[in-house]
Amino acid sequence: MTNNGGQSARFSRSFSQNNFNGLVIKNRFATQTDIINHLTWSPSTNPSVAGYRILRNGEAIATIPQNGPFVFNDHNRRKTRFIFIH
Repeated sequence: MTNNGGQSARFSRSFSQNNFNGLVIKNRFATQTDIINHLTWSPSTNPSVAGYRILRNGEAIATIPQNGPFVFNDHNRRKTRFIFIH
């Protein structure tokens, strides 16, 4: 598969909570590789959820409102641990 003229490799993992999915996309170009952690999930059915916070290595990197969008792309990353909080 190609993306922006470079080769892409995709690796995914699914988690049961809110259909949370993590996908690592590697876009390879002639002189560099862009590694994207592509995160998606379904909205919570709990009406008291006010939003979603995404942490990378224990540090908040994004806040997503309760009405979405239910996707987050983190570019130029290496292997990272994410925590999904709602």
